[in-house]
Amino acid sequence: MGLNGVQLTDDLATTFAGATSFSVTSVTSTHFTVNPGFTGTPTGATGEPSLNLLAADQTLATGATGTVTLQVRVVPGAKLGPYNNQVTASGTTPGGVSTSDRSTNSDDPDQNGDVAANDGDGVPTNTGSFTPVTFTETPLLGVAKAASAVTDGAGGSFDVTYTVRLENSGNVALSGVQVTDTLTATYPGTRHLYRRRLGRHGQPDSQRSL
Repeated sequence: MGLNGVQLTDDLATTFAGATSFSVTSVTSTHFTVNPGFTGTPTGATGEPSLNLLAADQTLATGATGTVTLQVRVVPGAKLGPYNNQVTASGTTPGGVSTSDRSTNSDDPDQNGDVAANDGDGVPTNTGSFTPVTFTETPLLGVAKAASAVTDGAGGSFDVTYTVRLENSGNVALSGVQVTDTLTATYPGTRHLYRRRLGRHGQPDSQRSL
């Protein structure tokens, strides 16, 4: 004997409601056939097939286990977490009896539930807890400056061309990006004129995003 109509449902839209965006990048399983239409976002259709991780008519034999791997790309924005997620499993016996369970934050369905006394009691349906995820921003801004040309000017002057390069090597977008340069400290006691070379944005003095 085993379970018929085995299904996993996951409402990612509720989980990541506070994020800027999210998208499902892959759903894979070596035990089940997955649902290629899974998006994690309700569509209002009967039965919400977009929330089903598995294709229809999946089975699970008595004593067997099966795993599904879900990968989601999240742009958290200002809210870094925690984002709490929980999946619901369901199935039907050959005699037509339905059974279901809420996931627990563990790789063991009978551990780490909301009620500690129920952990390991052999009844996974009384053990459930959210799986939290919190993201960490790692800002990393780099700047380089090179003197690419020095040419003679008029009246004993020289023209120096500098190239300044900014690079965002972190894992988050930056706003209010600015570069400051004190030429009087570089050339003390001299008179200097400078010409601004406009960048591709055409706004050298405004704050930019990177």
